[in-house]
Amino acid sequence: MKNNQSLNTSNVAKGAIAPLGVELIDNTLQIITAMQQKRKELEGENEELRDRIGKIELSHTNMDYEKSKYMEGAVWYGRKVTNEIERLCHTVETLVREFMYRESASSQYGISGAAKNNDRN
Repeated sequence: MKNNQSLNTSNVAKGAIAPLGVELIDNTLQIITAMQQKRKELEGENEELRDRIGKIELSHTNMDYEKSKYMEGAVWYGRKVTNEIERLCHTVETLVREFMYRESASSQYGISGAAKNNDRN
């Protein structure tokens, strides 16, 4: 055993073999450095992914806003068209009633449609 210790100490003195404690510390420092580099890479990647998620959520929010505005416009336009159709239907009903009234009035007086047309010419 004494021979092994004397060999290790003589080799350390020559610089050929480092003591076991120095190797462990060196290996530990290398592992810690590698872990720190990997951590920095993962933090950078995590930040990029968070930015992408934020952009996607913002885009989704904008699409929802645009969709709601589109639907509001569609509802407004639909109401406008419905009101216009109701107004036109009312006008047609009024014209039909007036036509029926004039037809009945002319039939009461015995004036035929052909006679009316001749009167106009």
